[in-house]
Order: sequence, then C-alpha cells, then structure tokens
Amino acid sequence: MDGATRSMIVGIGTDIQIVDEMKYISSLLYPDLMFTQNEIDYICNGKNKTERLATLFSVKEAFFKALPSSFQWAWIEIELKNNIDGSPYLSIDKIIAAYPLIANWNINLSLSHSGGYVQSFVIIED
Repeated sequence: MDGATRSMIVGIGTDIQIVDEMKYISSLLYPDLMFTQNEIDYICNGKNKTERLATLFSVKEAFFKALPSSFQWAWIEIELKNNIDGSPYLSIDKIIAAYPLIANWNINLSLSHSGGYVQSFVIIED
C-alpha cells in the first residue's frame, strides 16, 4: 500500500424518471412532504418545471436507494443544492448529519437529462 487512505462505499443508488409522467403528480409539491421549500421554489420559479421536478425526485430516489437498509429518513431531510460552479450536491439536515456514522459521509452525485428522461446516480462513501 502507498499509505493513502481509502474510502469504503456505503451504498450505491440509481434512478431514472420519465419527465412527462411528472406532469400529473402535483401532490409531490405539498410543502414539507417530499421537497424543502427551497426545492419547491426552484421547481416553480423557472423554465422546465416538469424536468426540474423529475430531477429532484430522481436524485432523492437514488439517494434513498444508496442508504443502508437500517436508515429511515424523511425526504425533506436532504436537499439538492448547487455549488458556486453550478455542480449539484446533496445537503443533509444538520441534526442527522451530526450522527457519528453519517458525519464522515461523502455523497457523490451525477445527474443526466436526455430525450425526455432524467437519470441520477449516487455513491455514498465513508
């Protein structure tokens, strides 16, 4: 070994959504059900609202699929945000992020939009 610290993969999750199917699911936008108020504002205050909704839904689905089965979180305890350079990242609620098992997690996220589909891929490392 070269002495480098290696991370361990906690989980991998992926999800794909058909953008047009999200047009008919307005109940997803109820406050504090699936999305934070910031996420709802992002969806409702821009172009391509349906694609934005599909993206946020897909990201959260992929994250929850990556979680170990012993973890049970509410959808609003994670929030999709963007770095200054525009790259996306997931922010975890401060109370949950303080748990010792979660404090060192690195959440890697990849998003893709193409041909009416949105795809998300999440890798959680410790």
